[in-house]
Amino acid sequence: MKIGKLVPKYAPKIFTYCEQHPGESKNLMDAEYSNRIFGVNFPFCMESKAIEHVANNRRFWAKTYTVCGKTVRVTNNWFANSKPKFVQYLIDKNIINETGATDLLQSINTSNPQHVHKAEQKSSYSNKRYRKPAIGDSQNGFVRSILGNLGNESFSDSDWIEVKKSFGQKCVYCEEAKVLVMDHAVPINRTHLGEHRLGNLVPACKECNNEKGGYMDYREFLSSEPKRLNKIEEHMHKHKYTPLKDQENFEQMQEVIKLAHEELNPLSKRYIKILNAMRVEKNIN
Repeated sequence: MKIGKLVPKYAPKIFTYCEQHPGESKNLMDAEYSNRIFGVNFPFCMESKAIEHVANNRRFWAKTYTVCGKTVRVTNNWFANSKPKFVQYLIDKNIINETGATDLLQSINTSNPQHVHKAEQKSSYSNKRYRKPAIGDSQNGFVRSILGNLGNESFSDSDWIEVKKSFGQKCVYCEEAKVLVMDHAVPINRTHLGEHRLGNLVPACKECNNEKGGYMDYREFLSSEPKRLNKIEEHMHKHKYTPLKDQENFEQMQEVIKLAHEELNPLSKRYIKILNAMRVEKNIN
């Protein structure tokens, strides 16, 4: 079964789980959480009324669901490697059991021969621990660390204070005077390749920061607001920041980051294997 059919099939069951655990519906509307859990670049779901005001509304299926009193739509921005993660989520939330997971993974493997063999599937799900650290967290953190340290620029807290002053102590996206947080205009992830440079840092209110998330860059988010968009680009020019995605070799740089992301997984497994060979299990009767 393809991921494009798998997600809609289980979405109602996921939202039934959310009705019993309201905090999870909030998690599923968070871009960082969805990226960490599913490996997608958009929140698992967003309120329909919010999607109407974002540039990437086409990234969500038209079908609506009601969860915890809100009408939401589910993202269609799924990848082949999201399938095992999605199945793992269903297991962790007790939406399906281990037998159901094996059947699902087997059907995935049958429909896509490039997926892992059944023996590998079984081993992948043999170690089940509630809220255990995921390798995806480390992979994404590794990518952020690389992108966050590119170049030789230095800046301090006082420089960031000056940036907020230059924007009138207002959110760069809605231009309202609210509590401000630091936002990367171009997100630091393996899709956008944003950097932790002063020219890429802008003040945002928590609401805009959450709506924009880590899946849209400033040009997508402000596509209908050219004046606000120009303010950010003037800020970038002032601090001599040119987004990597504007460079000719952007795709090659993406490939390098993708390689770094993928290399961390076997490295992690290697050291887990070494340490497991060294440790001693104690049987307590």
